[in-house]
Amino acid sequence: MKPFPLFLTLAICGLTACDGNYSSVLEAKKACEDWARQGVEFALEPSGYLESIEYTGGTTNRFCEKKEIRYIGYMFTLPKDGKAIFADELIKLRSNAKPIKNYSWRKSN
Repeated sequence: MKPFPLFLTLAICGLTACDGNYSSVLEAKKACEDWARQGVEFALEPSGYLESIEYTGGTTNRFCEKKEIRYIGYMFTLPKDGKAIFADELIKLRSNAKPIKNYSWRKSN
């Protein structure tokens, strides 16, 4: 195998590994959300401009985002003190999240 195709294969499957090729968008989304729910839980305190908004996202250190024909599972590091996280801090923590999982689906023709 030539170096470029090998690199391309690794980049596509990259992240940690290709975590499955699901038959639908919904299956890929569910698999990613199930993985995200298994993260480390934390308590969220409203603050700043998010104070009046009800937060409906996950309360673990994992989350999913849809990118083209896949969902990517991200994970971020929580503070060591175990205290509640303020909404403003959560935005900063999530911005430093690393891609960990890749949940793709087959495109229908």
